[in-house]
Amino acid sequence: MSAIDIFVFAIAVLIASLIVLKILVYFLFALTILFFDCIKIRRYKKSNGEAEINEKLTVENCSSKIKKLIMRYYNGVYKFMVKKVAHIPSHSIRKFLYRHLFRVKIGKRVTIYHGLEIRCGFKISIGEGTIIGDNCILDGRGGLEFGKNINLSSDVCIWTMQHSINDEDFCGSGGKVIVKDRAWISSNTTVLPNVCVGEGAVLASGAVATKNLEDYKVYGGIPAKEIGVRNSNLSYEFDGKPCWYL
Repeated sequence: MSAIDIFVFAIAVLIASLIVLKILVYFLFALTILFFDCIKIRRYKKSNGEAEINEKLTVENCSSKIKKLIMRYYNGVYKFMVKKVAHIPSHSIRKFLYRHLFRVKIGKRVTIYHGLEIRCGFKISIGEGTIIGDNCILDGRGGLEFGKNINLSSDVCIWTMQHSINDEDFCGSGGKVIVKDRAWISSNTTVLPNVCVGEGAVLASGAVATKNLEDYKVYGGIPAKEIGVRNSNLSYEFDGKPCWYL
């Protein structure tokens, strides 16, 4: 073999080794998420079915430096993997990983576009025919439940936890968010903790929902206020067929 052949072969081996190493690292990260989420799920089930607002497995609640280091590692791995999965150019693969790696409950005909960011996936439930648009944030820490045939447009943020501004330690507080059937949460909107978005309700683009939204009412503004009424005779169902590469 010539020197050029040896050089090309060495480069090929190096590239192959890096690919295998990358796969092994991702596999290790996936096992980390599964291990810690199993612990969280057990503790969650022991809490009488109610969402634990103050998570036991947080950096702040860890008593020793070693536990804090482990939790920082876990939190970093979780966010890293969420970002990687969110940009995989395959709708089917993304949904498979959301179901089986992050434990999100996903119904039939659900469409999840790219860029989704999730927190505490095992507390998120998405009903049949729901569409999740590009670059949405779904915070499941306090519990997040979607009904059927809901439409979330791009850049929607739904939060179930937030900081308490009057708490001495700036601790978190919050509660479950429920979005009922055929609601439409439009682009660049925010839904805050303890809000119920009623059946067929509409949150107009750019609005911030701080209180419950009534069935078949249209809301807009900051904070969101009623600005209209929607037709209550709705029967549409989304088929869950996105563009193949999204």
